[in-house]
Amino acid sequence: TQPDPSAPTPEGAPSKPTIGEQLLISEGLPNSFIDAVRRYGTSSNKAPAISVVDQNGKIAYTLLYGKLLTRSYRIAYALLHKVGSPKDGTSIMLEDRVGLMYSSDDIVGFTCAFYGCLFAGVVPVPIHPPIRKDDAGLQQIGFLLGSCGVHWMLTSESCFKNLPKEEGSSNVINFRGWPKVLWFFTENLSKPPRDWHPPHMAKDKKTAAYIEHTVDKDGSALGVVVTRDAMFMHTVILTQTCGYTEGEVMLSIVDFKKDIGLWHSIFASILNGVHVVFIPPNVQISFPTMWLQIISKMRATCCVVASKDLHYTLHHGREQKDFNLSSLRMLLLSDKANPWALSACDSFFNLFESKGLRKETLCPCAYSSSALTVAIR
Repeated sequence: TQPDPSAPTPEGAPSKPTIGEQLLISEGLPNSFIDAVRRYGTSSNKAPAISVVDQNGKIAYTLLYGKLLTRSYRIAYALLHKVGSPKDGTSIMLEDRVGLMYSSDDIVGFTCAFYGCLFAGVVPVPIHPPIRKDDAGLQQIGFLLGSCGVHWMLTSESCFKNLPKEEGSSNVINFRGWPKVLWFFTENLSKPPRDWHPPHMAKDKKTAAYIEHTVDKDGSALGVVVTRDAMFMHTVILTQTCGYTEGEVMLSIVDFKKDIGLWHSIFASILNGVHVVFIPPNVQISFPTMWLQIISKMRATCCVVASKDLHYTLHHGREQKDFNLSSLRMLLLSDKANPWALSACDSFFNLFESKGLRKETLCPCAYSSSALTVAIR
């Protein structure tokens, strides 16, 4: 693909990596993501982990930390003991790669499946569900799944029902370039035996945690392997940089399956016991300024948005009156295509300063799948 001629050109000297300050891990922070889910799932089992907002601006569903723990355990046990058969070679083993396919509004199902994979010592490969047989990039995703050795796809019943089917059949069509995959629903699973515990190998920090799908400069699909150690240490860095604390409210309106959305609303939030409030894309498109009302209503302290959300809000925000943004200490601007959307930040601040918004709250960031978070202003 050719670079966009209208894109801003880089200025100044090239940036060079340098050795920073020594990372100090807070004494109160869990030692791993598995420890975090266990800790908050037992000591704070009634605390909200994730809430989903409906089109009326009300909470449609809340996943408690206790439920996150039990659902993750059930999925982990099912993956290792209920899925497939050793006789025909379809069972899932430690360090096998499995696909995660959930709709863009199912942050709860995705999160439970992701942490279920971590408990089981299985490596998730998150992808977006295809809408049509000829969706762009399907063949590249198929190549990624094949090269990762993915034979099982974890999903929900509702997501599976919306996939393109063969004519006159309930079978999912054969997507071009895809390996043959078997489907497993991660809902309504039975409890594991009381004496069952996740494999010790799931705690090995050197093994792969997940594989993130990205696209190279030439348009080819790439899979970036993130180890458990890298996932934990980078999340600790984000925790210190962003100052996350247990029980605070984070609003997220970005894609939770990749990039900044994955790292902040799925990783950093769970490691710190944060309550994530998620506005699905269809709600955000229909009501582009609802997130301002939710910040005010929930007294959210953190918010993860893309620059396009700021632009939409600038067009419609003047119509909104009854909201207050004084609780917000960090507005994280997640946008790889335009990471330093400073003009949008300045316009947004000028419009909403009277609503309690502070200029230091606006934090544009740059991210890549291979380098992770490059910078946060």
